[in-house]
Amino acid sequence: MEGTMLAAIFGGPKKPLSLEQRPIPKIQKDTDVILQVGGVGICGSDISMLEDFRKHPALPGVIFGH
Repeated sequence: MEGTMLAAIFGGPKKPLSLEQRPIPKIQKDTDVILQVGGVGICGSDISMLEDFRKHPALPGVIFGH
């Protein structure tokens, strides 16, 4: 699968998320899969990272979601 995808990018503590086009990941192992997303939600751990960065440290540029 080639092309780009829209991703929610963590900008850092007290900064808003940004939506950016990022390359679609490539399959690297026989056990890897790529799924087409039909809908999304925001996990409580992602929200808590935005509210209190110290609870879930992440570097700016991280793509949210799991």
